[in-house]
Amino acid sequence: MSKVKEKTAEEFLPVEEMSEEEKAKMVEQEQRLENLEFWNSVEKTDPTYTKHVAVGRGFTAIDAHYQIREATAKWGILGSGWGVETEPISDAASVDPSLVGVRVTIWYLDDSGNRCYGVPIIATSKKHFGQNADSDAFKKATTDGITKGLSYFGFNADVFLGKFDDNKYLQEVTEHFKEPEVVDTVDLSESREVLREEFANN
Repeated sequence: MSKVKEKTAEEFLPVEEMSEEEKAKMVEQEQRLENLEFWNSVEKTDPTYTKHVAVGRGFTAIDAHYQIREATAKWGILGSGWGVETEPISDAASVDPSLVGVRVTIWYLDDSGNRCYGVPIIATSKKHFGQNADSDAFKKATTDGITKGLSYFGFNADVFLGKFDDNKYLQEVTEHFKEPEVVDTVDLSESREVLREEFANN
C-alpha cells in the first residue's frame, strides 16, 4: 500500500500566498476528508469475523452479526438509533419465481434525530434447498440485503474493495485488530509466603 508523505508546517504556504486554484484545491481536499470521515471509521474489517467462500472465483464473506454489532457501536441500539425496513417482493418481473425476494432499506438517526435512509437493496435467495423448501430463504435474503446495505455507508468497505485479496493488507489489518497482551504485573510472592506460614501454623 502506498503511503502519503505528511508535510511539515513549514512546507505549507500561508493562505494569503496561495493562488485561487491552490485555495480551491485545499478546500476540496478538506471537504473530501470531512465527507469520508464516517466511511474511514467503519471501513476496516476484523479478519476474525470473515471466511473465504470457494465458489466461482471465491470471495470473502463477513459475519452478519459482526456487522450488526459494528453498526450498533456507531449508531446505537437496533430499532432506536438505526434500523432495517423489509418488504417482500413477489413480482415475477422483478424476481425469478424460484427465488424469495425482499427489498431491504437501512436507516439511521442523524445528530438532529432525523431518519436518514440508505439505498434500497433487492436481495434474493433460493426457495428450495435441494428437494426441500428452504424455510430460511427469507432470512438469508434479508441478511444479504443488510450486508450490502451497510457496505454503501462504508461498513467493511475493505472487503468489498478487494483489499482482502492482498496478503500484505490482510497482515496489516490482522495486526490492527490484534488483542493487546495482558501481562500480570502484580507480585504475589509475599502473599503466598504469608499463606504458607498460616497453613503451616494451623
